[in-house]
Amino acid sequence: MPLTEDQKQCIQKNLAKFDEALLDKPMLTTIYNGIWRQKLRNKLLAVDSFNDIAYPGAYSAPLFESLGHFPSCYQQRLEEGSVILLSKLSKREKNHLIKRLRDGCPSAEEEPLLARGFALQFGIVSIEAPQSDPSKPRPEFIVNISGKKIEIEAKGLLDSQQVQQLNQLARTLGKNYWISVDSSIGDPKRVRRALAKKILESARNSPCIIVLTLYSGFDFPVGFDLARQMSLCHGHFNIPETQYPLAVALASDHRRILGVWFNSVVLERESIDVLTKEHLRSAVRQSFYACNDSVFFDESMSEDEHEKMLERVRGN
Repeated sequence: MPLTEDQKQCIQKNLAKFDEALLDKPMLTTIYNGIWRQKLRNKLLAVDSFNDIAYPGAYSAPLFESLGHFPSCYQQRLEEGSVILLSKLSKREKNHLIKRLRDGCPSAEEEPLLARGFALQFGIVSIEAPQSDPSKPRPEFIVNISGKKIEIEAKGLLDSQQVQQLNQLARTLGKNYWISVDSSIGDPKRVRRALAKKILESARNSPCIIVLTLYSGFDFPVGFDLARQMSLCHGHFNIPETQYPLAVALASDHRRILGVWFNSVVLERESIDVLTKEHLRSAVRQSFYACNDSVFFDESMSEDEHEKMLERVRGN
């Protein structure tokens, strides 16, 4: 069913609001340039259903900010982080990141946020582009701390491909999303497999901090439990000890940092002292926003403290 005039006016109003928000953000204006914005406008006004409307996240941040999903400074943080990260990347990597931002890839937004957070903690000079073969998996960037190079990875835990396809089908039928009664969606084994897969994708025998953003379909408490197990116990997930990440961080899809867990074996192997560890933790925390009610997990919590914090998460 074609869009009504009221729906078209709503789209035009939103796009005008997004464009206005870019006026004081030269880097985001370059990323979402006039040619791209006109193509998006034409595409949105030609959709068959209002349920097919989808705005790229960073470009449409003012809408999410007005709905309370992100704090009002979210797009400004993306501007600052993009300036830092794009200045470090090769032309090929820069174009790839810009394409992903335009396509609305969630982890593409996390990368400039992380670059900003680590630059605030260690200085812009500490941010380096990955130097390995571009045809192989590489980190988003490297932070160089007095010669110690630590890889930074941003990964998203999304719904399975089947669930994503069903969501797309639901939208074509005039529904906002597909609701499943399948209990396996929050099954601990499913979350465990997803975590292990992301970690193995990042395994390169180098100290690495993996930041996982949890999206719909995942049981958050299960994610917290597994991240804690991985920092305190070794041999989990069938992952070789040499490939364990230095730290795993969990964030929500609203860009709230939920926890950062460091692995004691990797800390010792890499000779990373307590002060540097806490500076790294601080860099991750500065990249995102604090949770309500001071919810934050780390590896120093006792089992009882961990469970009490989980109760606060469930309460929220």
